[in-house]
Amino acid sequence: MKKDDYIFLINKCLKGEHTAAELEALDAWTAASAANRKLREQLEEDWRRNVAHRPSLEEKPKAVRRSLPVWRRWLSVASIASALVLAALWWSIRDSGPVELLLVETGVGERRSVTLTDGTVVALNEKSRLRYPETFAAGERKVELEGEGFFEVTEKETAPFVIKTRLADVRVLGTSFNLEAMPNRVQLVIEVMRGKVEVIGRNRPDPMVLRAGQKGVVKEQGNNEMDLASPNAGAWRNRVLQFNDQVLGIVLLDLKKVYGVSVRIDGLKATTCRFSGRFQGMDIQTILQNIANTFGMQIEKVSANKYSLKGGQCNGAAQ
Repeated sequence: MKKDDYIFLINKCLKGEHTAAELEALDAWTAASAANRKLREQLEEDWRRNVAHRPSLEEKPKAVRRSLPVWRRWLSVASIASALVLAALWWSIRDSGPVELLLVETGVGERRSVTLTDGTVVALNEKSRLRYPETFAAGERKVELEGEGFFEVTEKETAPFVIKTRLADVRVLGTSFNLEAMPNRVQLVIEVMRGKVEVIGRNRPDPMVLRAGQKGVVKEQGNNEMDLASPNAGAWRNRVLQFNDQVLGIVLLDLKKVYGVSVRIDGLKATTCRFSGRFQGMDIQTILQNIANTFGMQIEKVSANKYSLKGGQCNGAAQ
């Protein structure tokens, strides 16, 4: 039930028109938060104050005492109910204000996972920030992202999930996707694993709709683009990489994103050699050794996060 439903239920309880189940539901709602308890206490106090100020028939002179007509008794009850609703409205307005957002951020080499109150799970890549309310308002779920995150959004048709970024808003109902919105880059990249998303860029009003297996690129300047999503979108979360006859240069870019290493090729053309393989939870040294064995290359470790692959052949010929 919504907040207004519980206000109506408080009104019923005060008039003694509630059922046992309704009272149990109201007590559970009251115990759920300090704000709920405070609102109920205030409304009950306003009710008692109104009842206390109603003129008592016993205090009137005997000569003029007479029963109130039915319509006046109903009018009296209606007045109290109206006062209760007005008090609730005032209380709601008084407590309303800027919604305080919680902040989760990651440093260099750090990754974190956050579960929101609606059950949505957000995995944050390094150097990223997520801002979100402690509790979502009725009818909407809004968060803010700087950096990269993988979202597994809980489906809720009555409350779309909206991610606000510098270049675009992403609107979904229930889906999973990887969203890269780095604050220092001139484009946003979103790759959808499941479901459907709507991307509304700041540079153009018409939305871009993406379905599972599609990738969208929103540019700060120029036209937006659509393409096929990479099978390794979001691989930085679990280090599961799949390559199917992929250009070697793209393979090395994916390794850089997941493992944070730079690999230089000396001898082969990264744009012509192709590689296939699957790696799950392996260290970077093992993966590079597998690639080197495939093409007959030699590995050289230049520094902690830099490697060089030398020599070798691809497509049966030296390059």
